Amino acid sequence: MNSQDILLCKYPRKLTVRQVRKLLRQKDDTSRRILADFVLHRLQDRYITPLEKIPHKFRSGFLTMAASCLMIETFQCFRDGKKDTKQKGMGRAAFEGFFKDYQAYFPGIDGGKFYESYRCGILHQAQTQDGFRVLRRGPIYDGADKSVNATRFLRVLKRVVRKYASELHTQEMDSETWINALKKIEYICQACES
Repeated sequence: MNSQDILLCKYPRKLTVRQVRKLLRQKDDTSRRILADFVLHRLQDRYITPLEKIPHKFRSGFLTMAASCLMIETFQCFRDGKKDTKQKGMGRAAFEGFFKDYQAYFPGIDGGKFYESYRCGILHQAQTQDGFRVLRRGPIYDGADKSVNATRFLRVLKRVVRKYASELHTQEMDSETWINALKKIEYICQACES
């Protein structure tokens, strides 16, 4: 299979690397709409929608938070125009930036502490660190209790993603929001060609 023919997504429409590269060159209203949907799909439909489909009795707060952490890191790469967060300190910076920018949605959460106690703990050891807990009840975040309500967290994360996608749908492609998103989309295409 040619790297240009690699399928990047099936929903809401099938898009190959070649088709995405063509949309990146066009930068018209049609390409803006299609690429905004592509970004929404990569964030919402890969991480959030599958979790919402799990029957309630089988839902796991830890799985929800693991997927949420993966999505936050990816989301912030779109917002910052970054290829990835591999370099030392970039992962932490992504979480600090995310929770700073969206503090109204996630009140009281310190991005650096969240990165250490939730993201690194869950993704590296399948547990939280420093006495922090994952619950499926209570407020989205309780600093005194050192807990996150995974169900509410995911619900709010979905609102943030949809707000971002709405910005992509309405802003011109020469806006900073789009310039950064286009960089990340280009990196996605390059990864398929490696």
